[in-house]
Amino acid sequence: MRVDAVIVLGHNWRRTPWLDPTTLSIPSQISAVAGTDIFVHLATSVKLQKISLIFSESDDLSEARAMSDLVIQHPLFKDSLSALAESSDYQIILEEKSYDTFSNAFELKKIIS
Repeated sequence: MRVDAVIVLGHNWRRTPWLDPTTLSIPSQISAVAGTDIFVHLATSVKLQKISLIFSESDDLSEARAMSDLVIQHPLFKDSLSALAESSDYQIILEEKSYDTFSNAFELKKIIS
Protein backbone atom coordinates (compact mmCIF):
# COMPACT_ATOMS: atom_id res chain seq x y z
CA MET A 1 0.00 0.00 0.00
CA ARG A 2 1.26 3.47 -0.85
CA VAL A 3 -0.14 6.53 0.85
CA ASP A 4 1.70 9.83 0.58
CA ALA A 5 -0.63 12.01 2.61
CA VAL A 6 -3.80 12.24 4.63
CA ILE A 7 -5.60 15.43 3.60
CA VAL A 8 -8.07 17.19 5.89
CA LEU A 9 -10.27 19.90 4.37
CA GLY A 10 -11.90 22.65 6.39
CA HIS A 11 -15.64 23.27 6.50
CA ASN A 12 -16.40 26.98 6.15
CA TRP A 13 -15.69 28.02 9.71
CA ARG A 14 -16.28 31.71 8.94
CA ARG A 15 -19.81 30.98 7.71
CA THR A 16 -21.20 30.06 11.11
CA PRO A 17 -22.00 33.50 12.54
CA TRP A 18 -23.49 32.13 15.76
CA LEU A 19 -20.02 30.83 16.67
CA ASP A 20 -16.97 32.81 17.65
CA PRO A 21 -15.16 33.40 14.30
CA THR A 22 -11.98 31.88 15.75
CA THR A 23 -13.78 28.66 16.70
CA LEU A 24 -13.70 25.67 14.39
CA SER A 25 -17.05 24.38 13.22
CA ILE A 26 -18.12 20.95 14.49
CA PRO A 27 -17.57 19.41 11.00
CA SER A 28 -14.02 20.85 10.90
CA GLN A 29 -13.29 19.45 14.35
CA ILE A 30 -14.60 16.02 13.35
CA SER A 31 -12.58 16.04 10.12
CA ALA A 32 -9.40 17.12 11.93
CA VAL A 33 -9.73 14.37 14.55
CA ALA A 34 -10.68 11.68 12.01
CA GLY A 35 -7.88 12.60 9.61
CA THR A 36 -5.33 12.67 12.42
CA ASP A 37 -6.53 9.28 13.68
CA ILE A 38 -5.99 7.81 10.20
CA PHE A 39 -2.55 9.48 9.94
CA VAL A 40 -1.42 8.15 13.34
CA HIS A 41 -2.72 4.67 12.50
CA LEU A 42 -0.89 4.59 9.16
CA ALA A 43 2.33 5.89 10.72
CA THR A 44 2.35 3.67 13.81
CA SER A 45 0.38 0.48 13.11
CA VAL A 46 0.85 0.10 9.36
CA LYS A 47 4.30 1.72 9.65
CA LEU A 48 4.14 3.61 6.37
CA GLN A 49 7.22 5.70 5.72
CA LYS A 50 7.22 9.29 4.47
CA ILE A 51 3.60 10.22 5.08
CA SER A 52 2.24 13.72 5.64
CA LEU A 53 -0.84 15.05 7.37
CA ILE A 54 -2.07 18.09 5.41
CA PHE A 55 -4.63 20.52 6.77
CA SER A 56 -6.13 22.67 4.03
CA GLU A 57 -8.30 25.77 4.06
CA SER A 58 -7.84 29.39 4.84
CA ASP A 59 -9.69 32.65 4.82
CA ASP A 60 -8.77 35.73 6.79
CA LEU A 61 -7.79 33.39 9.60
CA SER A 62 -6.13 30.04 8.99
CA GLU A 63 -8.55 27.18 9.50
CA ALA A 64 -5.70 24.83 8.61
CA ARG A 65 -3.67 26.17 11.54
CA ALA A 66 -6.66 25.98 13.90
CA MET A 67 -7.26 22.32 12.96
CA SER A 68 -3.57 21.54 13.45
CA ASP A 69 -3.54 23.29 16.84
CA LEU A 70 -6.64 21.33 17.87
CA VAL A 71 -5.14 17.90 17.20
CA ILE A 72 -1.64 18.72 18.48
CA GLN A 73 -3.19 19.60 21.86
CA HIS A 74 -5.82 16.84 21.77
CA PRO A 75 -5.27 14.24 24.52
CA LEU A 76 -5.80 11.37 22.05
CA PHE A 77 -2.94 12.48 19.80
CA LYS A 78 -0.60 14.65 21.87
CA ASP A 79 1.93 11.89 22.69
CA SER A 80 1.82 10.07 19.36
CA LEU A 81 2.17 13.27 17.29
CA SER A 82 5.00 14.43 19.51
CA ALA A 83 6.83 11.11 18.98
CA LEU A 84 6.21 11.19 15.21
CA ALA A 85 7.48 14.78 15.01
CA GLU A 86 10.92 13.52 16.02
CA SER A 87 11.20 11.69 12.68
CA SER A 88 11.67 13.47 9.36
CA ASP A 89 9.49 10.76 7.75
CA TYR A 90 6.33 12.27 9.20
CA GLN A 91 5.18 15.86 8.91
CA ILE A 92 2.19 18.11 9.37
CA ILE A 93 1.73 20.57 6.52
CA LEU A 94 -0.55 23.60 6.54
CA GLU A 95 -1.98 24.65 3.19
CA GLU A 96 -3.22 28.15 3.88
CA LYS A 97 -3.86 29.65 0.44
CA SER A 98 -7.11 27.92 -0.57
CA TYR A 99 -10.56 29.32 0.08
CA ASP A 100 -12.93 26.88 -1.69
CA THR A 101 -12.98 23.33 -3.08
CA PHE A 102 -11.41 24.27 -6.41
CA SER A 103 -8.54 26.15 -4.79
CA ASN A 104 -8.11 23.25 -2.31
CA ALA A 105 -7.46 20.93 -5.25
CA PHE A 106 -5.20 23.44 -7.01
CA GLU A 107 -3.04 24.20 -3.96
CA LEU A 108 -2.90 20.58 -2.75
CA LYS A 109 -1.74 19.37 -6.16
CA LYS A 110 1.26 21.68 -5.86
CA ILE A 111 2.13 20.19 -2.47
CA ILE A 112 1.77 16.49 -3.28
CA SER A 113 3.15 16.55 -6.84
